[in-house]
Amino acid sequence: MNLPQIVQYGLSGITVGSIYAVVAIGFNIIYNTTGIINFAQGEFLIFGAMTAISFCEFFPMPIAILLAVAATTILGGLSNSF
Repeated sequence: MNLPQIVQYGLSGITVGSIYAVVAIGFNIIYNTTGIINFAQGEFLIFGAMTAISFCEFFPMPIAILLAVAATTILGGLSNSF
């Protein structure tokens, strides 16, 4: 392996690890507050990720991410109203 590959793998690992850490902190905050494990948080994460990937086919990446965040926010707001 050469140096650019090592740097790319390192940055990719840090990125994925950071995402896992943020999700774990969210699980921890919700569990400590309510005493209930909220598995819907993982579903919202996957919904946002898949929506962003789907929007990448039609929009540039930053706009696709913003639209995915908006769509996930709307879904979360609608799910609380039921």
